Amino acid sequence: MNIKNIQMFALANCLLCSCAQVDIADPRTSSHTWAGSTQIQYSYEVYTSSSSVANSSESPSSLVSSSSVVVSSASRFSTYLDVRNQPAKTYGTVLIGKQIWMTENLDYATPVGIGTASCYNDSVVCDTNYGHLYDWTAASYACPANWHLPTGAEWNILALHAGGASAGFVLKASNELWTPNSGIDSVGFAAMPGGVWASGYMMQGAYGYWWTADSSGGSAAYRKIDANAADLISATGLKSMRMSVRCIHN
Repeated sequence: MNIKNIQMFALANCLLCSCAQVDIADPRTSSHTWAGSTQIQYSYEVYTSSSSVANSSESPSSLVSSSSVVVSSASRFSTYLDVRNQPAKTYGTVLIGKQIWMTENLDYATPVGIGTASCYNDSVVCDTNYGHLYDWTAASYACPANWHLPTGAEWNILALHAGGASAGFVLKASNELWTPNSGIDSVGFAAMPGGVWASGYMMQGAYGYWWTADSSGGSAAYRKIDANAADLISATGLKSMRMSVRCIHN
């Protein structure tokens, strides 16, 4: 299946600047069969009408990626089918700046022997709102092909697009699962308070914890959002802790 000369338009995500129109021009497609299902792959060339993007080190025009994300409409939102799960699981995805993020915590049980992945309170089935909690070894493996565990630098770019100092409030989902204070979710990231395992399960509903790919020795960096705070917190913890994973596209 070949599709040519398709024009899609989206609004630039610039919370702290005057938003410019973004042209997602000429998505060149190719048919790709993976585990018996056909996906459409896109390459995006993103252009803005402004000469710079406030609070971002990214250039105004660059190639985003070759993607197995299926774009369902001319918008920032799309879906990704992870066929590793049985039945297969569809994740929402969102384009924020020039990054493509999953809009849900990963919910995939890594193979036995590759770290530890568990459901909160060792439930047999994870709450679909929160997904699995992973130690750092499992987290490093868990994202599907063409996706990866984000680095601290990639989280920092996301934070800039989400208001900098108020990024936690902007990224939090706007629902009652955050106790006592939800966010505004104005960029579509929908951060959820999945809690953490640290010699026991704790903080579900009040805190969200997400691993980064950055590590040193027995520790690794993570990001945290507190229901009672507006910022996106950077911290370091033991790799044996279990946290949520939010994948970013290569």
